[in-house]
Amino acid sequence: MVLDHRLAVPDDPTLNAHSDAAAWRDSERGRFLSKGRTAGKMDLIRAGSMATWELVSAPPPKPPARKAEIFSF
Repeated sequence: MVLDHRLAVPDDPTLNAHSDAAAWRDSERGRFLSKGRTAGKMDLIRAGSMATWELVSAPPPKPPARKAEIFSF
């Protein structure tokens, strides 16, 4: 979940471990997620941030086509 422009994770031991292992890095091409100084896994954080990016940057879906309604009098 994105909260105040930050990725927020629920209190879960596995997610907490992945979150603690992740760190932001800045380069000439922009900001990216990287492993921190620990050797732990961070796959869940990276996957969550990519999924969030796809949801936020995608155009809104088109409304479904309305079916014609038939009325009897």
